[in-house]
Amino acid sequence: AFGSTGDSPATFLSPAGVDFMPDGRIVVADSGHGQIKLFDSTGATLLLTFGGTGSALGKFTALDDVAVDGDGLVYASDPYQSRVQVFNPDGTVREALG
Repeated sequence: AFGSTGDSPATFLSPAGVDFMPDGRIVVADSGHGQIKLFDSTGATLLLTFGGTGSALGKFTALDDVAVDGDGLVYASDPYQSRVQVFNPDGTVREALG
């Protein structure tokens, strides 16, 4: 286990999903912050945060879950916006489905 509740970048308001990058880094969907957070393989160090609340491409109204494929692409679902967004491993938006 790792993390704590709060509003700082490395904390969670409502973690909704977790998956792992091919190299072992940990990806967490934090629904409360509307952000995807990438941690090192131990969970001790926050490496990258992307997303945020909103309806624009790359943002979430109701971040629901996250999954990572073998190439490190991050898939994040937002049922309120009826779409899945795909992000490159560096957090840039690749495409939206739905």
